[in-house]
Amino acid sequence: MERLNVKKDTFIFREGDKGDAAYVVDAGSVAIVKTVEGTEMRLATVGLGGMFGEMAILDGSPRMAGAQALEDSILVVVPRRTIDAKLSKSDPSLGTIFRVLVQNLRNVHHAYIKRARGAEDFLNLIEYNLASLSAYMSKTEDRDLAAATKTSLMAIQLALNDLKRQFAGHEDQRGSVLHEAEMVVPRMRPKA
Repeated sequence: MERLNVKKDTFIFREGDKGDAAYVVDAGSVAIVKTVEGTEMRLATVGLGGMFGEMAILDGSPRMAGAQALEDSILVVVPRRTIDAKLSKSDPSLGTIFRVLVQNLRNVHHAYIKRARGAEDFLNLIEYNLASLSAYMSKTEDRDLAAATKTSLMAIQLALNDLKRQFAGHEDQRGSVLHEAEMVVPRMRPKA
């Protein structure tokens, strides 16, 4: 297998690049970095014997994060074709399992990155959950509970509207990452 000598601070790949190889650290160390809201965050440090870059070669998606040498490093390059050749000789369900696991990891990563960060995000989440609870209460068979909670839910909505007015024009240190288009209230299916 090919070895790659990488100087300190050099990027092996960047977020969004095509994934054509995974890497094993033979000497040195590598930081896995992601830019969030314009700030570069270190997600992990990969040391001797550690592998990185494997997700993109398993599912063909662009790199979720970048990889940068923390010191002069030697990496063993594991080309995608090598992994594909090994998977082609195994039970086909194994490749499917790997792809599902990678997609699940990507989904968890996306959810983590999209967690509420600023006041607008928190207010949007409250509004989303309030609307979801209201939709649920409108469909519940417990009509007494629905009637008893109606006034409280309306009071929460008024308080939320007041908070939104107070925060209008407020510049957060951290920008919003949750967007209205993603905050769709789930529809409740009527009982048959």
